Amino acid sequence: MKKFLLILLGACFLLSLSANEADSRISRFTISGIVKKTGTGKRLKDVSIGLSGTTSQGEVTRTSKTNRLGKYSFTKLLAGTYTIIPSFPGYVFDPNSQQITIAKRNKTANFKATPGEEITIEDIYKVALKKPAKISLKILNTSADLDLYLLDPLTGEKLAVSDSAFPGQEKSITVNDLGTYIIGVDAKDLESNYILTIDSFSTGSNFINRKVLSNSSKSATSSSIDFGVPVSGSLDLSDDYFDDSTLYDQYFFTGQANQSVDIRMSSAEIDSYLYLIYSGIFEDTIIAEDDDSGGGNDARISGELPYSGTYSIIANSRFVLETGSYTLTLEEFNPNATGSISGKLIVEDYISLTEEENNEDNLSGAFNILYFPVKIFGASEDGDPGTTITIPKTVSKKRKKATADFVPGEVVVKFKNGKTPSASKKVLQFNLKKKGESYNGPLLFEISELKEFKKSLSEKGSLAKKKAVDSLKAQTLRVIEKLNQDPDVLYAEPNYIYYPAKTPNDTYYKYQWHYPLINLPETWDITTGNSSVTVAVIDTGVLLNHPDLKTRLTSDGYDFISDAGNALDEDGIDSNADDPGDDPAKVHSSFHGSHVAGTIGALTDNSTGVAGVDWNCKIMPIRVLGKEGGTNFDITQAILYAARLENSSKNFPSKKADVINMSLGGPGSAQSQQDAITKAINAGVTIVAASGNSNKDSQSEPFYPASYDGVISVGAVDLNAEKAPYSNYGTRIDILAPGGDTSSDKNGDGYQDGVLSTLKSEESNEFNYVFYQGTSMASPHVAGIIALIQGARVSKELPLLSPSEIKNILINTSSGVSSSTKAKFPNAGLINPKNAVLSAIETSSGVGPKLAVSTKSLNFGTEETSLTVLVENGGGETLSLTQVTSSDSWLSASPESGDAPLILTVTVDRTGLSPGGYEGTIDIASNGGNAEINVSMQVQGEDEPTPGKRDIGEVFVLVVDKNTFETVAQAETNVTNNFSYNVISIPEGEYYIIAGTDRDNNDIICEDEDACGIFPLFSEPDLVKIEADKESSGIDFPVSELSFITGKNLPKKGFMKLKKKPKAMQ
Repeated sequence: MKKFLLILLGACFLLSLSANEADSRISRFTISGIVKKTGTGKRLKDVSIGLSGTTSQGEVTRTSKTNRLGKYSFTKLLAGTYTIIPSFPGYVFDPNSQQITIAKRNKTANFKATPGEEITIEDIYKVALKKPAKISLKILNTSADLDLYLLDPLTGEKLAVSDSAFPGQEKSITVNDLGTYIIGVDAKDLESNYILTIDSFSTGSNFINRKVLSNSSKSATSSSIDFGVPVSGSLDLSDDYFDDSTLYDQYFFTGQANQSVDIRMSSAEIDSYLYLIYSGIFEDTIIAEDDDSGGGNDARISGELPYSGTYSIIANSRFVLETGSYTLTLEEFNPNATGSISGKLIVEDYISLTEEENNEDNLSGAFNILYFPVKIFGASEDGDPGTTITIPKTVSKKRKKATADFVPGEVVVKFKNGKTPSASKKVLQFNLKKKGESYNGPLLFEISELKEFKKSLSEKGSLAKKKAVDSLKAQTLRVIEKLNQDPDVLYAEPNYIYYPAKTPNDTYYKYQWHYPLINLPETWDITTGNSSVTVAVIDTGVLLNHPDLKTRLTSDGYDFISDAGNALDEDGIDSNADDPGDDPAKVHSSFHGSHVAGTIGALTDNSTGVAGVDWNCKIMPIRVLGKEGGTNFDITQAILYAARLENSSKNFPSKKADVINMSLGGPGSAQSQQDAITKAINAGVTIVAASGNSNKDSQSEPFYPASYDGVISVGAVDLNAEKAPYSNYGTRIDILAPGGDTSSDKNGDGYQDGVLSTLKSEESNEFNYVFYQGTSMASPHVAGIIALIQGARVSKELPLLSPSEIKNILINTSSGVSSSTKAKFPNAGLINPKNAVLSAIETSSGVGPKLAVSTKSLNFGTEETSLTVLVENGGGETLSLTQVTSSDSWLSASPESGDAPLILTVTVDRTGLSPGGYEGTIDIASNGGNAEINVSMQVQGEDEPTPGKRDIGEVFVLVVDKNTFETVAQAETNVTNNFSYNVISIPEGEYYIIAGTDRDNNDIICEDEDACGIFPLFSEPDLVKIEADKESSGIDFPVSELSFITGKNLPKKGFMKLKKKPKAMQ
């Protein structure tokens, strides 16, 4: 049969192929139904449905077609008896017809469709539709009858057919759903030449490609694998390999739709990587891939198969040319093996999270700036179809994503002495383009395709963007791998992105409890700092016109954000360090750097605003963090600039900073940044950094820059000098400082215990003061105290201390902490500025002992039984407690005597007490004065909700699949249950636990109007492992009101409540 292929692209009108006869007669009833595929239950569209019947007014005949939901209906039918017959080429139906009698009510007639005898299609074409289109077939021999088919490229299923009974009649199929399809043309009897045309209903082009298509062919090393029979294999240099030289073996098996499988690859010699691929009729697709769910070097894929047919397992390694043995198993997965979880949601007491208070200090509650963590959930837009990935016949190796985020297409390269970029063969080979000026240090390059990539990215949808970015990141890592093999290159590394150490921002607080906690008022009796000392704040920039900051800032700040889009100031690096905000919508920017700067040195003793740690030091604002965080390269240049060292800007401050504070970070370690830090420290600059807010061990999961050599790493404590719940911990932490805890109000002042500092409201465009929590807030306490130390030495005409001397003084003069806190921070104590300053100036205060306590009020609420108070000597000599007494029998404190510093443990006993509120006092007597601690608590009656607990409504606790983000199990709780919950029947696996309200009753939690929480912290989600027949208890986490920052960097908000159990690989 001769064929001519003519491609006609243009615009035409949408013509509907379905014909429903109009019925103007009076009628009363409806017959409707659904057509589903046998086995999968998938609904079948475009099925022809015929109706014939007899009524009191005569014979009735009608036709209809099922819609995209597989539904059809016949309306306005009179009473009578009707026969319903479905029809679709290539399928048989059960039943093949149904007889329906209508007398008094509407009736339903459902059908199941099963693929029948294959119809051989003579000509096939592959088409990628980017716009809705009409596919037309013009038959040139008017005596011939050709049929037109639209087929699924994976299953070969006939999605639509145009097969009129008249020879020579033009055929057409309208396609509204975008994607890849197979077009088939087949002759019923006589052969004919034809013209196949695609017309787009809107501007843009669709492409049709003539292609010889066949089933998947197996590789030379492929073999079969049976269920329940382990296979011992090995990767060696004789195996097949991907384009990047990664070796692989291929195994085939036959599976059924909805069959549950468990595939495991284990090895002690290689880092295992698995692909599961479905071998479709016309193309293959990746169903799942995994490199570490099996733990260690093992890989595991488990879930339900989406199709019946042939599957292949690709057993390979994460690394190129890696060889070694492995064991591969394929088992039937038991979805009924389930476990459970239980826990309690922490809902803030006492104060509405949406409350705002006007007062003389213009205090304002921090907007609850909760970013859905993009690094976990990805960025998406409304209508994003999901994360389905398809591949061509030749599988491309997909590299493991770096744990740390980095700029795709950018590479930081340091050349060996005397070597230049032009001498590097690898730089020439990859056509790398240098960004910025050359200098004797690491340089920033971009991959040649980056410019075209950024241009094309603006034209892509969210799913396509994600895939394109992932692809460019993989290419970037490959380029870095090759560059590190270049003998002229010292090192090449990604341009890592760091983020402010953000934590949930709740409502405002009135008092700066965090200063008395560390004995700062007594330190100010010795020194309030010196204006010759400069502290650089490397952060989001600073609000240069804030009335509590503007007179404290140097004039030589700098903006090092090299990406104008990230900077939101429409330019590159320059001398303007003002913070324009990091919310593109200009609604809820964090102004993170201004909060940090205010803690270090807000204008103090001026009868307004807040106090800073140091009253006189100068603050050098340096901007490196924008709407999408900051990069390793930009931050590195900022460090060099602050230390007045050679940097990419070719500019220098008038005077180097004495202290650098970095309340930012991430998991990526960069040699270029360590080198810059070392140079700065050697230049006499002390560097302080936040240890991170992931509640993780800093030894096993280092957080940078806090974990670099020479940096003073700061952990956070709460109002009672106990470990803050979010703070990273471990042996890498050097010192502790107040970071706050907005989930409690332990001093009973009616406000949650955050750190108060300078900020701005974008809604009112007014400067204000807001409470934040985090190691970001702890770090500037330390930086400010270092400024006090150096300022005290300047005032005494003593030389400045070296960074190592400063670090030793802070550690050696720190105060003790409780045993539980010490267990988390074995090498760190609570910073003691008074002792540190006295040690630094090598003199005594010349006064007697003076009693100082960290707080003068304790609030136990309904649940706390033990809280602590730090007792210290605010004077000289030795402070001794002579007596500690309590006002009531339910209240006690220990120890009752001893020398400061010491920790006083206050305990309440509710046994036998009637429900209600109680107040009492702890009186402390010493040789340095007396103090009174006011204590309050509540006793809860049986079956009563916790007094003071806010009733935020019904809260739904969802167990969310880590890959599909679909809900697999859920539970409900409320204030009556004290927000305790228990979720049962959870399939084995790893999940995110997410809780939230559904105040608009649309079955989606965690939308703008809702409260929301993610275990263990909203900003740092972690997975919970579910094992069969086991309960994971103690899954407690906070739930807070949401106030989202809008912007393209945010993911789609909301999680669907459970309606049906999802398929793991659907």
